[in-house]
Amino acid sequence: MGNDNASAALKFAVGLVVTMILVGIIIVAFSFARSHANSAISSTSKDISQIEESRYTMYDGATITGAEVLNLIKKFENENVCVAVDTTLATSAVTTVDTSITNSGTPTAGTATTAYIQEGFGGKKHKQEDEASYVRLAKDTGSASYINPSSEYYGLVAYSSTSGAIQGLYFKRIH
Repeated sequence: MGNDNASAALKFAVGLVVTMILVGIIIVAFSFARSHANSAISSTSKDISQIEESRYTMYDGATITGAEVLNLIKKFENENVCVAVDTTLATSAVTTVDTSITNSGTPTAGTATTAYIQEGFGGKKHKQEDEASYVRLAKDTGSASYINPSSEYYGLVAYSSTSGAIQGLYFKRIH
């Protein structure tokens, strides 16, 4: 009878150890799988963000015509992005976004530097009728804000200094 109890206790102990080992293996496997799944999700999220931003970043460092700038103004008119255009001729290489061309987010209409579309770099929205007048100024040959369709403009992307999010596009006339 003593051997039976010892044998049963030994079987129970072995079964318990084997069960604990299996549970440990399963926990490690799930942790490993979860880590890889999170990594894949994070990578996919970054890829999606890059694809979404590519419609703006394609103009970073690009030289385009004034006609293309005017088309961009129309293209982004219903989006929360600022398209700022400096129509004065650049006298040196354009390397930074001139955020002063928006006065606390409000386009400075009637000057040589004008921001168009929904939001200035400061984040203040304008009224729809203001936007229409800015576009009219861009097409008015007598205006300092006139965007000559045959001129060339150098583009830069403006990023938020706090969040790093894209705030808009900046174009400076180079020819």
